[in-house]
Amino acid sequence: MSTTTIGTEGELLTEFYNNVFLNELRANLVLYNYGMKSVHQRGMGNLVHWLALNDIDPTATALTEGTDPTEVTLSAGDQTATLAQYGESVLVSDILQDTWVQGSYQQLMERLARNAAENLDTIIRNNVFTAGGSAQYGGTAVSRNSIASDGSFDADIAEIRESVHTLASNKAQTFPDGFYVGVVHPDVLYDLQGDTANWQEFLKGTESGYGQMQQNFAGTKPGAGGVVGSMFGTKFIMSQQAVELVYSGSASTDVYQSYIFGPEHFGVSELQGVQTIIKNPHPASDLDLYGSVGWKAAFAVKELDSKRMVLLETGSSLGT
Repeated sequence: MSTTTIGTEGELLTEFYNNVFLNELRANLVLYNYGMKSVHQRGMGNLVHWLALNDIDPTATALTEGTDPTEVTLSAGDQTATLAQYGESVLVSDILQDTWVQGSYQQLMERLARNAAENLDTIIRNNVFTAGGSAQYGGTAVSRNSIASDGSFDADIAEIRESVHTLASNKAQTFPDGFYVGVVHPDVLYDLQGDTANWQEFLKGTESGYGQMQQNFAGTKPGAGGVVGSMFGTKFIMSQQAVELVYSGSASTDVYQSYIFGPEHFGVSELQGVQTIIKNPHPASDLDLYGSVGWKAAFAVKELDSKRMVLLETGSSLGT
């Protein structure tokens, strides 16, 4: 007979809450999921290196019998970034733990996981998305400060087509599922859905077109990570990680960023994967008056190839 001891029960509870945290974290991460992942080994310093290898241009000609072709020269760059550690923690009093309703501790772990996901995605966004990629401006705008609020600079289907065309022209590969990824602000999605000359016709389509649309939506579960569907070979994710730049356009117009990209646009190298730390009670309290729960992670992020992402900046009918 196996007896479950207090120590064993504590370990099981910790494992349970770790799983709650990780499941919620995975469900809320957006940008982090699409980085080219690597692990930075311990004892290798805090500077991370990526080999950014360019595609090899097609220059092959007919071979001469018995003669090797002229070798091509690889073009590559050494991309570097410095590791940094991030984290958050919460102190929880013993009285609160003894009085809160059942399931509250699980909710706390879920909130912490959302906090971790938002932090990680924000760090990545600020480092490789908000000023990276190939710039594209809505309508006839030639810069951010020329985007006005008269509606002609708002996001529409034509802008998406142009972004996808730019990626294809740059020979940017799609992800393994055959799609690029587009991250758009809720206000931008609202305008895309209201582009009745294109969006609604795309939804109606022909019978074969409708079947293709259904096929494109397969595997992009609405609501999972903010995914809202797909078109023109791009899977769209609605997220407020797509920045709204308040009063940044002409005459204080709000400017919205959208990020449309393929694989190997940026790299994420982990020294410490996201970890939860639960101390209950906390050893710093002489009377066991509180416990703590938190998360930490150490990683580096870097844009590897700006041609694999289009930074689309537009207005929105919901902005100012």
